[in-house]
Amino acid sequence: MATALMFPHRRAVTPLLRRSPARIGACLLAAVAGLAAAGDARALGPEAAVRTLQPAGQQAAVVQPAPPAAETKVSTRIDSVTVYGSGARVTRLGAVTGSGSYVIAGLPVALDADSLRVRLSTGHVVSVETLARVQAVVPDARVQELRDALAALQDKQRALNDERDVANALKRHLLELTETEKDAHAGDVAGGRPSVEAWRASLVFVGTELSRVLEALRAVDGKLTALEAQLADAKAALGEAETHRSVRLTDVHLDVVADGPAQLQLEYLLGDAGWEPLYDLRTAGDGSSVMLQYRARIHQLTGEDWTDASLALSTAQPQRGAQGPEPRPVTVSVFEASGSGAPSFRVMSADDAEALGSLQALGYMDAATADASNAAPSPFAAVIAQGLSVQFRLPRAETILSREQPTTVLVGEQDVAVSTEHYVTPALDTTVWLRGRAKNATPWTLLPGDAAVYFGNDFIGHARFDKPVLPDQEFTLHLGADPGVLVTREQTEDLHEEPGFLGRRQTQKEGWRITLENLGAVAAAADGTVAVIVREAFPKATDQRIEVEITDESVPPSRDERWLKELDEQGVHTWLVKVPRGGKSAVAWHVKLIWPEDLRMSRQSRRP
Repeated sequence: MATALMFPHRRAVTPLLRRSPARIGACLLAAVAGLAAAGDARALGPEAAVRTLQPAGQQAAVVQPAPPAAETKVSTRIDSVTVYGSGARVTRLGAVTGSGSYVIAGLPVALDADSLRVRLSTGHVVSVETLARVQAVVPDARVQELRDALAALQDKQRALNDERDVANALKRHLLELTETEKDAHAGDVAGGRPSVEAWRASLVFVGTELSRVLEALRAVDGKLTALEAQLADAKAALGEAETHRSVRLTDVHLDVVADGPAQLQLEYLLGDAGWEPLYDLRTAGDGSSVMLQYRARIHQLTGEDWTDASLALSTAQPQRGAQGPEPRPVTVSVFEASGSGAPSFRVMSADDAEALGSLQALGYMDAATADASNAAPSPFAAVIAQGLSVQFRLPRAETILSREQPTTVLVGEQDVAVSTEHYVTPALDTTVWLRGRAKNATPWTLLPGDAAVYFGNDFIGHARFDKPVLPDQEFTLHLGADPGVLVTREQTEDLHEEPGFLGRRQTQKEGWRITLENLGAVAAAADGTVAVIVREAFPKATDQRIEVEITDESVPPSRDERWLKELDEQGVHTWLVKVPRGGKSAVAWHVKLIWPEDLRMSRQSRRP
């Protein structure tokens, strides 16, 4: 019989209030009687019972407190689940028959007791209490049965190993006997008395016995191989039973006041659950549209299965809380050097670091003026679409099992019109990439997540949405490499000039050429021509003593609003180069760098 250990977890109300009305009345009656007979109770000692008021001359009758009312077990089912990025809110439904004490047993131990909410359709919930307990899952008899089965298999394995040892010993003996007979036969021949019949009989005997022994060895090896698989299964079954012999559960105890039957709703938060978005991008063969499939990968190890539940996916973060930090006062003072003449520094405390992070997050301090931090940015973005969060409610009931493997569900799919473009950054990679510019015409916010990219029926690779994309917002789809366009980048000049007789400045001259060849680009124009966006970062001086001159640029850089800021601020040139089918096009330029002879110039490439 399964046993249970009880662990008090939390009391929501006082012991008096969590009793049923009948028990409350009994306790009040006993208290009144105790006050009236307090003197008698003190005289008789602690073993005296509570006495009621009686007429003079009569012995007071002993009043026993009413026994606690038995709790009625309430069966509930999971009606709906809202899954957050980390955690989930579960709603269960059940029913009570009227006033009394009830228990909802077997809920996950990961249940957040502070988040527990119980509601009745009519009536009132007087008290709520959660108790954790340990329940045996695998009976002791079953565990012993598995142990006995494993021991029997191990005995059988030892017996087979003994058989194999005996057979190997016979094999060695027969081989040694063959060598002995060989030496004896050689002696008979040398002595002139060979016996062909005896030699033949000996060979037949050894051969027959050796064949029998080898066959026995093969049979034993086959049995041992099969037995090893049985032993592995038996050990796994026993390990599973011994590891999961018991499970911790949470029981919710209720006292309710209701005039009659009422519907009950139970709601609580769980950890060990969450979801993340996944996307499939399937580009049409002509590159005119992309089928966007929005999926959610849900993981949960809560200990309860969500069977046929209404499922919603939310971007809210209840674990983060609802209140942000307030700014902390910042004081400044005049610096005074220490006696040693060295600057005096104070180590930043944990409170200081926390305050600094809070101020930066709220915009009270510029991160550039604060101490550098290597903390990684949060992988989750705050999306404002519907109030403070976005919620996706799936159209049908889903079943999400509590297990290691995640479950993937479909949020929706829709064709998205795209305008494709080819682009390349030859200084870093001569591959020409295809991407599409589109507007989010779906009703869903596209959250940061991984995407599997297909072109037609071919899987191209993986991409990622790094930022949330709201409905009607433009975004870029990365659709993979286009092998139909080849790009080469070659240096045409590399000349360093030292200062002349009267000069005091040195010069570095460089020339570059980028050549594009259209072998049959994907998503090209009707005549096969393809327009390629070519981008190159030119040197940009950060010191006024260095001069940068761009000359002989064969194609002027685009001054489209899309590229103008990078051109002016970072020196990134963008050219839109048209390449006819079967033809070539090129972009060429020269760069001259001039700086004082007594300085050493260095180049640095930084990430955008």
